[in-house]
Amino acid sequence: MTHVLVSGANGFVGRALGRALVDSGHTATGLVRHPGGCADGVDEWVYGGRDFAGVADGWPQALKPDCVVHLAARVHVMHDDAADR
Repeated sequence: MTHVLVSGANGFVGRALGRALVDSGHTATGLVRHPGGCADGVDEWVYGGRDFAGVADGWPQALKPDCVVHLAARVHVMHDDAADR
Protein backbone atom coordinates (compact mmCIF):
# COMPACT_ATOMS: atom_id res chain seq x y z
CA MET A 1 0.00 0.00 0.00
CA THR A 2 1.25 3.45 -0.95
CA HIS A 3 0.39 6.77 0.67
CA VAL A 4 -0.11 9.45 -1.98
CA LEU A 5 -0.50 13.19 -1.35
CA VAL A 6 -2.59 14.85 -4.07
CA SER A 7 -2.67 18.63 -4.38
CA GLY A 8 -5.92 19.75 -5.96
CA ALA A 9 -7.64 16.57 -4.77
CA ASN A 10 -11.05 18.26 -4.78
CA GLY A 11 -10.84 19.21 -8.47
CA PHE A 12 -12.17 17.19 -11.39
CA VAL A 13 -9.01 15.16 -12.04
CA GLY A 14 -8.01 15.07 -8.36
CA ARG A 15 -11.32 13.50 -7.32
CA ALA A 16 -10.97 10.83 -10.01
CA LEU A 17 -7.40 10.06 -8.95
CA GLY A 18 -8.34 9.96 -5.26
CA ARG A 19 -11.19 7.55 -5.97
CA ALA A 20 -8.91 5.32 -8.07
CA LEU A 21 -6.21 5.30 -5.37
CA VAL A 22 -8.65 4.38 -2.60
CA ASP A 23 -10.34 1.73 -4.77
CA SER A 24 -6.90 0.21 -5.42
CA GLY A 25 -6.14 -0.07 -1.70
CA HIS A 26 -3.86 2.94 -1.38
CA THR A 27 -4.04 5.72 1.19
CA ALA A 28 -4.63 9.21 -0.19
CA THR A 29 -4.41 12.63 1.41
CA GLY A 30 -5.72 15.65 -0.45
CA LEU A 31 -3.88 18.94 -0.02
CA VAL A 32 -6.64 21.48 -0.57
CA ARG A 33 -7.36 25.14 0.15
CA HIS A 34 -11.02 24.62 1.08
CA PRO A 35 -12.58 21.66 2.89
CA GLY A 36 -14.90 19.26 1.14
CA GLY A 37 -15.10 17.88 -2.35
CA CYS A 38 -12.54 15.08 -2.15
CA ALA A 39 -13.55 11.53 -3.05
CA ASP A 40 -14.84 9.34 -0.24
CA GLY A 41 -11.97 7.78 1.68
CA VAL A 42 -9.48 10.55 0.87
CA ASP A 43 -8.18 12.36 3.96
CA GLU A 44 -7.99 16.14 3.65
CA TRP A 45 -5.22 18.48 4.71
CA VAL A 46 -6.67 21.98 4.40
CA TYR A 47 -3.95 24.57 3.92
CA GLY A 48 -5.10 28.16 3.50
CA GLY A 49 -1.83 29.85 2.60
CA ARG A 50 -1.88 31.79 -0.64
CA ASP A 51 -0.70 29.62 -3.53
CA PHE A 52 0.48 27.12 -0.91
CA ALA A 53 3.22 29.56 0.16
CA GLY A 54 4.89 28.27 3.32
CA VAL A 55 3.39 24.81 2.93
CA ALA A 56 6.63 23.21 4.15
CA ASP A 57 6.42 25.17 7.41
CA GLY A 58 2.87 23.95 8.03
CA TRP A 59 3.53 20.34 7.07
CA PRO A 60 1.93 17.98 9.61
CA GLN A 61 4.55 15.93 11.44
CA ALA A 62 2.62 12.70 10.90
CA LEU A 63 2.16 13.19 7.13
CA LYS A 64 4.77 11.08 5.37
CA PRO A 65 3.54 10.29 1.86
CA ASP A 66 5.44 7.99 -0.48
CA CYS A 67 4.81 10.32 -3.39
CA VAL A 68 3.13 13.60 -4.34
CA VAL A 69 0.91 14.21 -7.34
CA HIS A 70 0.56 17.94 -8.05
CA LEU A 71 -2.77 18.77 -9.68
CA ALA A 72 -3.58 22.12 -8.07
CA ALA A 73 -4.16 24.81 -10.67
CA ARG A 74 -6.09 27.97 -11.33
CA VAL A 75 -8.73 27.01 -13.84
CA HIS A 76 -12.00 28.51 -14.95
CA VAL A 77 -10.82 32.00 -13.97
CA MET A 78 -12.09 34.23 -16.73
CA HIS A 79 -10.74 37.71 -17.44
CA ASP A 80 -8.12 37.48 -14.70
CA ASP A 81 -5.84 40.50 -14.64
CA ALA A 82 -3.33 39.01 -12.17
CA ALA A 83 0.23 38.95 -13.43
CA ASP A 84 1.52 35.59 -14.62
CA ARG A 85 4.00 34.00 -12.28
